[in-house]
Order: sequence, then structure tokens, then C-alpha cells
Amino acid sequence: MRQFLKRLAIALLPVLLMGGFNFFRDRAHIVRSESFISGVRDSMQGGRQVAGLEDYNERALARQIAQQYATQPDVLILGSSRSAELTAWMCGGKDVLNLSVSGASWQDHVGLYIAAGQSGKLALVKKLYLCVDPWLLNPNNGEVRWQTLNDEVARAARNWQIKGYRSPYSERQWMAKLREMFNPLYAWENLTQAPVPFFATTDTVSTHKLVFSNGSIRQQKEKDARGLEESRERAREFASRKDLFHLAKFDRMDSACLRALEFMLKELQESGAEVHLLLMPFHPLVYTRMQTDRRYARVAEAENTFRSMAAAQGWRITGSYDPARAGMTELDFFDGMHLKRSVLTRLLKP
Repeated sequence: MRQFLKRLAIALLPVLLMGGFNFFRDRAHIVRSESFISGVRDSMQGGRQVAGLEDYNERALARQIAQQYATQPDVLILGSSRSAELTAWMCGGKDVLNLSVSGASWQDHVGLYIAAGQSGKLALVKKLYLCVDPWLLNPNNGEVRWQTLNDEVARAARNWQIKGYRSPYSERQWMAKLREMFNPLYAWENLTQAPVPFFATTDTVSTHKLVFSNGSIRQQKEKDARGLEESRERAREFASRKDLFHLAKFDRMDSACLRALEFMLKELQESGAEVHLLLMPFHPLVYTRMQTDRRYARVAEAENTFRSMAAAQGWRITGSYDPARAGMTELDFFDGMHLKRSVLTRLLKP
């Protein structure tokens, strides 16, 4: 028996060493995610921004911001990276809570709305901007990062009786962490890639992406300064991909999304908030691909659906997926689907 245990210990030693290495290195902040996110949030105290954030759980940070934001905002923004730079002065408000996250699905919007509501942060909201990207209506968009907010989404689905929604199997957090601790691929990543440390700063413009305490971001200053040729090249690369971002297999409209958004927006409207649906345009090269490739015919249908919803409910609608209709040219983009910060106020003008 003693010999067996000795051999077992020798056999398990490399695995245990790998687990310890992954735990302490943890470059993607998977194993120690709670302490990492709390540290980021604490660094935002005293009117500071955080710079240098990479490979982190945006949903977890947005939820903490929604729960711990110090003031009562009068403007709420829910959206994707395409609306993440919006802030109070652009929206005609005094204080904004921007809960936009990269590649947001409708579940992200609902989950963060529920988190903010439970924390009492919606009491004084007078204006909502909801960035309605076309992939919200694509049930096959492939987005899974929202599962960080699975508890909030499941609660909303039950309360609002969203037919057709099923909470997918969601791996328990401790199980996911344990799996990554003993994942050889994560060990290789930890060995070959150095984590980029974040730091607090009072700068409002930087060569790093900045994350503000109200949830909004400011992209690296070089992105707003990109010239026509560089922006066009990035848009051309985006437009030439086999599948456009989150829009593959867009073969039907997601009825669960429509139900969830309608219920959420009506709640805010009934509480006195002015609802704005924000249709962020795509770069002309990307939009041309959408018009000429029949696989993306539902992008125009998605815009029409959101416009019909807004008209029926008395919501305001701003922008268009079509850059010409939105009044934007190639010069206004820094890549295939993101507007430069300098033109966002022009897009929001009534």
C-alpha cells in the first residue's frame, strides 16, 4: 500500500505543480477572478481610471460597477463595445452608468439591467440608450460570455415568462476554475505569455484603453487619429472574413430576445425613462458585404424590426446600420464597425 501511495504521489506531482503554477500565474484572471475584479474596482476610487486591462471578465466588472456605483445616474446605457465610449455629456445627462460589454447579446443587456435594478441604481434614470446590434436577434450568434450573468438572466426569464428561453447548462464557477488550474494549454499560455498589469491613472486620454468608474471606456487615442487608409484596410479585413461577427447562420429572428427587450424597456418607460434605441452604423465596406451577401439579408430585417418596435411603443430611434442613412462616411470609423469617439455626438444629435 505504501509503495502504491508513493507511486501515486510521484505520478501526481507534475499535475499538482502545474495546478499551482496556473493558480499563481493566472494571466487571464480565471482562477482568481473575484479578487482580480475587486482589485480593479478598488483602483477606480477617488476619480481614477484603470488602464492596461486585458483578458478580463468584462461582465463581472460591469456587474460590480452596476452594484457599487457611488451615485444615482440619470442616464443608463446598455450595449456592446460600439456604445462603450458614450458618456454623460454626449447623452445630455448629468451622470451616466454605461454597462456596455464587448459583443453583447440580449442576455447581457437583461442581466446587467437586473443587476443594476437590484442595487437600486435605476430609481432616477430618466433616459436609456440601448444599443441594438443586429446579432441580438440572431439565436445562433455564438456568444456565451453572458453566462457570467446566468443567474440574473434566468430570474428575468422566469419573472417575465419569456417563452422559448431555456437556461443552458452553465458550469459552476469552481468547476471552471478547477478545470483551468489543471489545463496544460493554460499552463503553456501562462508560461509563454506575460500578463499585462493594469494601473490606476487620472489621465482621460491615453495610449492605453481606459475604463472609467461609471463603466464607460475611452479607446486608445491612436484609434481616433487613424487616417482613411488604415481604417479602410481594417474594415476591408473585417468585411472579407468568411463569417461576419456574430452574424453567421442568421436564419430567423430570436423571439425570446424580442420578448425580453420589450418587457425591459416597457418597465423603464413606465418608471418615467425616455427610451432610445441606438442603431450603430457599420463601415461602408462592411455594409456593402451585408447588402450583397444573401446570408446577411436579415441584418436589414433586424433594423426594420427594431424600427417597428420603436414606432409601436413610442420609443426614440437614432442611427442606422446603413452608414449613409446614419450620416457617416469612411472617415468616421476606426475599423469595420466602430465609430471614432469624435463623431459620436454627431450621431446622437436629434
